[in-house]
Amino acid sequence: MTSSSGSTNKTNRHKWAANHGYQYHTVSNVLRGVNKATFGAGREVAEKLIRL
Repeated sequence: MTSSSGSTNKTNRHKWAANHGYQYHTVSNVLRGVNKATFGAGREVAEKLIRL
């Protein structure tokens, strides 16, 4: 994995979060498993990401 692919993923996460009305750190925390996504915005993010 190169550093350029990491920055591309980060940019894509930023764009996805902005396009869906969520903060980047919420999306990032859900993807990393820090946010358990049991309720609230974290759950909404997880449900939308599952549909991708």
